[in-house]
Amino acid sequence: MRRNHAYETTTGLPSQVTTLTKADAASPATSQDDRYTYNAAGNITRVLDAASAIPGTTDGQTECYTYDARLRLATAFTTTGATCAAGPDSHGPDPYSHTYAYDAVGNVTALTDGTATATYSYPTSPAAARPNAVTSITRPSGTDTYSYDNGGHLTARNVSGTAGTFTWDPAGRLASATIGGQSTSMVYDASGERLIRRDPGGKTTLYLGGTELELSAGTVTAKRHYTAADGTSVAMREPGGLTWLLPGLHGSTQLAVADTPAAAVSRERHLPYGKRRGGDDLPFTDRGFLGKTEDASTGLTYLSARYYDPEIARFISPDPLLDLRIPQWANPYSYAGNNPIGMSDPTGLRIDTGNRKSDATFAKTHHPNGAKKSKTWLRAEKKHNAYLKKQRERAAQQKSEREAVRRRLIEKDRNYDRRNRRVHDNSPEARRERFRRSVHKSVNGFFATVSGMLDSIAYPGSSPSAIEKIKKRNGYQCGCSLDRKAHAKGVATGPDVAMTLIGGVRGPGPGRGRPPLKQLHPDSSLNKSSLDYWSKQRTADIVDSLSPRATEPLTAKPDGTIMQGNTRVRILRDRGYDVDSLPRVTHNPRLPEDGFWD
Repeated sequence: MRRNHAYETTTGLPSQVTTLTKADAASPATSQDDRYTYNAAGNITRVLDAASAIPGTTDGQTECYTYDARLRLATAFTTTGATCAAGPDSHGPDPYSHTYAYDAVGNVTALTDGTATATYSYPTSPAAARPNAVTSITRPSGTDTYSYDNGGHLTARNVSGTAGTFTWDPAGRLASATIGGQSTSMVYDASGERLIRRDPGGKTTLYLGGTELELSAGTVTAKRHYTAADGTSVAMREPGGLTWLLPGLHGSTQLAVADTPAAAVSRERHLPYGKRRGGDDLPFTDRGFLGKTEDASTGLTYLSARYYDPEIARFISPDPLLDLRIPQWANPYSYAGNNPIGMSDPTGLRIDTGNRKSDATFAKTHHPNGAKKSKTWLRAEKKHNAYLKKQRERAAQQKSEREAVRRRLIEKDRNYDRRNRRVHDNSPEARRERFRRSVHKSVNGFFATVSGMLDSIAYPGSSPSAIEKIKKRNGYQCGCSLDRKAHAKGVATGPDVAMTLIGGVRGPGPGRGRPPLKQLHPDSSLNKSSLDYWSKQRTADIVDSLSPRATEPLTAKPDGTIMQGNTRVRILRDRGYDVDSLPRVTHNPRLPEDGFWD
């Protein structure tokens, strides 16, 4: 498979994207050939799907877009005509024709799909609360209603006769949604990202970065998503194999290509505001609009800070960080300044214009919330930046001077550097730093192992599960079990706690995979005064004195022979303490080089 990108020479904007699913020169298969046309403002006006062309009949299906004076999307339709002037038609895959209308403050007032118009209603009183929150949408088939709490969060809706209720936690995050009597609940981590989703029917999904673990009917299924540097999904691994997910406009999942010799291709098409065109062409993944998770049970798309409803082209809660760069963008419920073709809002916090240079310039003169910096603020910021620059230059100068002194000393004494390094390596600060790094290395190694084994496990039909086998073989002690049974001592047994702790426990358990400790000397040769002293100390104090951060930590050879701490280990063993569970520093003797003591 190969994907090619071409750009306009004058503007640098993308002009063509092609995807070859069989990239051999003998029999290439072109699964995608999209060609872009822009207006003078840089907005896309035409996207030609040349891969859908029928020789001698059409050049392919084209999506056409027009904008109003405020650069808001006014019309969007498909046509198989030679130009957009031909107007919409009903030919080609999943055709559509939409017209949009807005009020002066950026609220959608009408959406016409073909000949059917949906009219949006908002509070009309000047003193009404939540003036930008839609209260009803009137369609030819009936009227949908929406209700909100005092914070502007959607609490109830009735769409096409199906009632829905929504509850929110104190932090303003969606806690549960009940649609037609079917409840979906969510749990979030400390950073506010969604950690667990519990769907109707008993399926529970645990989100661990790019890894998803689905628990359903006692069976755990792993799914791993791989992303590019900009966060867009590029591939998905399941027990059945790898599938390439190729993004389209703004990262929305567009193509799915199976990593098999046949290279089966599926293509998903979205309407401008994120709703699918036609049916679900990628039922095996919930990564859709913007490459984000689409919750089938609620019809909402999870965009980190907020949930977005593509059915009504609006968020269901207000923007916690209003974007004040342009008045239209300050609407707390609208999506991407009502220009979903030219811009996006992948985090639910800030509109992404796609113009990195413009955004960087804006950031210099505005606060993160969009408010313009005052002249006083800019002067203070300039003064502060100048001070920081001066401090950095001073630190660099001091470092250069220290290096010059060190080089002069080395010229006079070639062993100076080695002696100085040895003294530093044995300092308490250096020991603490080594201990900290070893802990981080252990934890990171555990995460890498979990990540790696989730890439390869095949859960269906395995009993006990493959992950349990790996844990048993490698001696890992996870703070949870994926069948909701917390088996770590002292851990609560609630399912949320059990599933949450998978990322919070170190890898190897106490004593696992290490030889037992052995005394270097027989008991008769132990120092009597030292033995008498430590015999009078508390067990906790002795254990603390053996920790890697202590001045004289427990040090042992790889085979378990104790090189430091024999007396204390002997006393702990006599008291019945499990000395093999003590953390130990590996003894690594280093002989001095020739001339070291000269």
